[in-house]
Amino acid sequence: MKKDTKNLIELLKYYKKYKFLSIGVIILSLAYAGISLLSPIYEGKMLGFFEDFDKTNIIKIALFLLILRIIIEIVTNLWSRVVLKLNGKVNFDLKRDMLESLTNFEVKNFDNTNSGIFISRLNKDTTELSELFDYITDDLSGIILNVSFIVYVLYLNAYLGIFLILNIILVYMLTSKKLFYYKRVKKDYKEKDEKNVGLYTDIIRGIREIKNLNLKEIVLKETNAKQLETIKAEIKTTHTRRTWNRWIAVFQHILDFIFVLLSIHFIMNNTLQVSSFLIIFLYKNKVLNLINYISEIREKLADGKVSSSRVFDIITYKSFVKENFGTLKVNNIKGNIEFKNVEFQYNSNKLFKNLNFKIEPNKMTAIVGKSGEGKSTILKLISKGYSVDSGKVLIDNYNINDLSEKTIKDNISIVSQSPYIFNLSIKDNIKLANPTATD
Repeated sequence: MKKDTKNLIELLKYYKKYKFLSIGVIILSLAYAGISLLSPIYEGKMLGFFEDFDKTNIIKIALFLLILRIIIEIVTNLWSRVVLKLNGKVNFDLKRDMLESLTNFEVKNFDNTNSGIFISRLNKDTTELSELFDYITDDLSGIILNVSFIVYVLYLNAYLGIFLILNIILVYMLTSKKLFYYKRVKKDYKEKDEKNVGLYTDIIRGIREIKNLNLKEIVLKETNAKQLETIKAEIKTTHTRRTWNRWIAVFQHILDFIFVLLSIHFIMNNTLQVSSFLIIFLYKNKVLNLINYISEIREKLADGKVSSSRVFDIITYKSFVKENFGTLKVNNIKGNIEFKNVEFQYNSNKLFKNLNFKIEPNKMTAIVGKSGEGKSTILKLISKGYSVDSGKVLIDNYNINDLSEKTIKDNISIVSQSPYIFNLSIKDNIKLANPTATD
């Protein structure tokens, strides 16, 4: 729990960067809550004037309410503009930092992890996190508005005010129970969904191999099985939320009936005016939205904790290994390569133990062996795609761990037997490596 909260605190740094926009969102949310509170108060006054049918005061208040509601719409529109601008900036920063971290991962992170996990986090979780501030400030303004109205109800009739507070507490306890179960099924769905996204990615990228090797039936069978699991998990998530909402609604209907009985009692005893009852009754259900606002904040924070742990897991390299390079810059690499007592383990499989050999420059060297014996791994160790567990890889007698990233990448390249072509023109693919290339 502390770890999840720490991730949310990490998110605040992104909002602090745009403090004027963030403050603007808060101020506009508070302004909305303050102005909106005047609406039920003056509606109550207007209903009171209807008892004597004071036409002049009714028109005055109706005009005031018209102006008030126009102001509310203007404030809401301004809030929407500012919050959307803020969301966009935070979303961009999160995606940028995630992409930068992904490009700094050791290659084995991608070998051992389904690409769908990275795509899902980069696409969905960053967007959810960037919208978190939006939802919370919106709900907080609703909470402030409704708490203020409860104070107003207490002023009109203390007993009805206390009943509303008890109503909120009881329904809140039920929604807390709902949230407990919802969080559990939502997490399960997210995990299944990101694995599914990975399968989709693999199918699209490997469609040629699937067709050439006649693997359509096998791949579709496996993918459909995983897809069905994900859909079932999504249905369970929605069903859990909706079922609890229905039971909470039934409980609320019972409390509404008790509220009407209490109001009749107070009106008959002349401790509550009919106009006051009408305004309380009209706004009672809006006040009960206080529970929804609190529940939504808790729900969004719960989702935010899940998303932030998944995003900052990548940005801060918590579960993944970052590439480490030295600071030594060497301009003219000749190409003397030497492995000295190299040991390397891939997952639980020990590929090399005390591996020693030399490769001289300007000579063709062939490495042969069965599949899985480490031919590609040797190339990845030479290019610093992988790091040795012990021993040394020397380039021109320099330890590869001491060399800067620029020195290694500018001097060592690997041409894969299955080169990756980006979804661009051939010209644009070539210009990725050489932006100044002419036609």
